[in-house]
Amino acid sequence: MTLAMTVAIYLLSAQIMCAQQRMMEGNVPEVEILGHFDSGSTTLAEKLGQIKGINSVYVSKAMMGMAGSMGGKIPNSMAGKLEKINIFNTEDSAKSKELRSTAEKFMKDNNYEVMMEVNDEGDDYMCIRMKELRKDCKEIVLLTETEEGEVSVIILTGNISEKDLEGMKM
Repeated sequence: MTLAMTVAIYLLSAQIMCAQQRMMEGNVPEVEILGHFDSGSTTLAEKLGQIKGINSVYVSKAMMGMAGSMGGKIPNSMAGKLEKINIFNTEDSAKSKELRSTAEKFMKDNNYEVMMEVNDEGDDYMCIRMKELRKDCKEIVLLTETEEGEVSVIILTGNISEKDLEGMKM
């Protein structure tokens, strides 16, 4: 549970930092999609990006490199392995249900492996799933739902190992 919560805290801090940077530049956070599947296939980020009324943030490889060098919470070694991070969340209860069900259905239909699942007495829920997109690229998805019903989906795409995730402990 500690590793998963550390990953969640780390990624949410990256989300805030990226959103602040884009706002300072006058840019509205948006989702940018880089295809890893066969042409014509929809990615999880594309699928979630189609849901109206949810918040989304895209963090590029270049931004992660800058964040690491600026003393951010993204280690330089990890930033070099990640291609992108996509973050989706909402506090709206109807949209929360849609976000979670859409993500879970997509991952089930596309054979994502469950790496870890925690259901804290029915209050908080967290699941980490993984899919190999190509030999040197994995997609790791962290799906969380709080007791209050807020849902977040964080998608890490890159050449990430379990050792990399363990190295993110604070």
